[in-house]
Amino acid sequence: MNASSNLLRSIRSATFLCISSASVPGLRGPVALVGYMHRDLVERKGWISEEDYREGMALAQLAPGPLAAQLGIYIGYVHYGIWGATLAGLAFVLPSFLMVLALGWVYTLLKEFPSCRQYSTASARP
Repeated sequence: MNASSNLLRSIRSATFLCISSASVPGLRGPVALVGYMHRDLVERKGWISEEDYREGMALAQLAPGPLAAQLGIYIGYVHYGIWGATLAGLAFVLPSFLMVLALGWVYTLLKEFPSCRQYSTASARP
């Protein structure tokens, strides 16, 4: 397999992980999300083996931090090296970052409206 083919598969995996992390099942918590990742990545798509998934799950549970993100980064690293880990990490961080950025932008647009001013100054009152 050549490098461009590996990069393409890595991007495909990262895109899938991005969609998974931003979807409604992800809102149910990390345990639910890793369950959906197992279903989609191991059972349905067959992109990774059961053994790789279990090893990644064990390592992710040992380390402090976000379980699903660590599992995704591990899977990206095992199969595609540092580029796969980087893309998988970005796939988990980027959707949340963009949502916060969008909410901040909306807040700056709406904070001057009288009906919204009470919400923006409520925490500043003594």
